[in-house]
Amino acid sequence: MTDLQDLFALAAEHAAYIFKEKGEVVAMWHTVDANDQHTVIVTPWKDSDEKRELVQALRTMFKAIGVTRYVFMCEAWALVTGDMAEVNRYIGRVGEHPDRREILTVRAEDKDGNQMAGWYYILRPEHAPATLSPLHMSEADHTEGALTGMLK
Repeated sequence: MTDLQDLFALAAEHAAYIFKEKGEVVAMWHTVDANDQHTVIVTPWKDSDEKRELVQALRTMFKAIGVTRYVFMCEAWALVTGDMAEVNRYIGRVGEHPDRREILTVRAEDKDGNQMAGWYYILRPEHAPATLSPLHMSEADHTEGALTGMLK
């Protein structure tokens, strides 16, 4: 296993544990620097403006402390469809789509541009606590978005 795979596996396990214990996972980052120092940063945001400012501050901080790899974990909405027109219609507002799925996403990246991503579906039965599906791994080896490329 690579360092990134190890970090991803650790984070996925911890995210599932936190969800089981707390019923939610607040957006957080687990970073590792060149000296193998691990830091966990919790980063809730209220809206897209606050999220954008936070991401810029994190990019600056990651560069300043020499982050070599990180994992990002948070609850999110996902849309599973083969229709790109449908995806494009809902970019930035997947939570409004009638067929959206609630997920706990785990995304890892290193300074060499390697990426890994996976997610758990959040299952909310009517008369029981929420649980997670098994971990689903993305087959894509590269993604783009506001929360990727943090080490560029």
